[in-house]
Amino acid sequence: MIKIFVIEDEKMVAKRIKHHLSLNPDFEVFVFHELSDALQFMDESVDCVILDHFLPDGQGLDYVERFLSFTKNLPIIIISGQQDQEVAESFIDNGAFEYIVKDDFLELKLKLALKKAERQIKFNREYRRLSNSREKFGAHTLVGNSFEMERIKLLVSKAQETSIFVSIIGETGTGKEVVARTIHSGLNWSNKPFIGVNMSAIPVELAESTLFGHEVGAFSGAVATKKGVFEEAGNGILFLDEISDTPLEIQAKLLRAIQEKVFRRVGGTKDIPFNARIIVASQSDLITYVNDGLFREDLYYRLMGFPIRLYPLREHKSDIVALANKFLDEFALEEKKNPKTLSQEALNDLMSHNWPGNIRELKATIHLASVLAESNEIQSTDIRINGAANLEGNKFKAIGEKTLKQYTKEIIESHLEEYDNDLEKVSSLLQIGKSTLYRMIKNKEIERK
Repeated sequence: MIKIFVIEDEKMVAKRIKHHLSLNPDFEVFVFHELSDALQFMDESVDCVILDHFLPDGQGLDYVERFLSFTKNLPIIIISGQQDQEVAESFIDNGAFEYIVKDDFLELKLKLALKKAERQIKFNREYRRLSNSREKFGAHTLVGNSFEMERIKLLVSKAQETSIFVSIIGETGTGKEVVARTIHSGLNWSNKPFIGVNMSAIPVELAESTLFGHEVGAFSGAVATKKGVFEEAGNGILFLDEISDTPLEIQAKLLRAIQEKVFRRVGGTKDIPFNARIIVASQSDLITYVNDGLFREDLYYRLMGFPIRLYPLREHKSDIVALANKFLDEFALEEKKNPKTLSQEALNDLMSHNWPGNIRELKATIHLASVLAESNEIQSTDIRINGAANLEGNKFKAIGEKTLKQYTKEIIESHLEEYDNDLEKVSSLLQIGKSTLYRMIKNKEIERK
């Protein structure tokens, strides 16, 4: 049943709405003529509120936030005798779900609005269920309270409950490994191994050995038996980042291991059981690689499992403050110093940037700012992109014509210069594997100064 509160002081209109809604057996309708009466019985079990604009004890606009305090993203449908675009926008800006004018088509408009609200109601119920069981399944390490981040948390909570394979899709720097590790942090998995490997960082000739291990003498230089990541993962989680870069010749063996739940070390003759749960990550949908002939279709359907799509930071900028403060706390702990704060001007600069490098870029920018700041408060002049400040009004350098590859090159080289080419330090700060840095240097994608 969907529990609906109707708050309308005109008794004939209220009766009309209740009659219409009660025709739907899935609706449980409660009518109130004053805000105070509705608030007395309001709790998180209410799925939707139909709220009149003007009421005897207040205006609906002043109470939208109050109703939202019971359930975040609660669908609040405003009904009003005014056909005023400015008033409608005020309600929507304050969190209302829909604005409807009371006319001859009121019932039809309500029917359409409630149909649209059903998806949000379903989401709210599922989120509440998982939030109530969060203690059972483990806390989130994900930071942010935006609608986008709440959706990701919901999906991650579902993934923590099951053993289904997971595929994480998101641009570079959106936190794919963080999501994978958060799934592992659930109580069903936290006491089991988590093994991660970046497929793009493995040379083709070492891919099979890295995944499945090798026996002594399997190839030149194989002086000892070595376990691969499939074996090391045991009954835990195996995270294969940048899965799209897996060589085609290895994909067939990967498919066999997943289908038959056994594999063999390079040079071996004995089948070794494979029981780990696989989480894969990619910058874009694997189906595009399938269509281009770069990824096996049968392997794609095996790995697709439960998809989680991550949003670029530019689509949930409201999380920037929480993320920035988290990074400042982490750096302070690492340096054994008190955490610094962001001035309003610095925060404005962060909010005005488009973040093509996503959360990873924000982390690098915040770390550099905390190093540059001469006081405990980070100023606008300390906020630099690619290690350089724009002195014209302290705005960010224009990078609109740069590719992500160019941006990545500049920020890595900036950090290498700042930390005297300490690859381990830079690898840790930017969350990039050392092997990836070595490869980029070898291929002249980046230069050490």
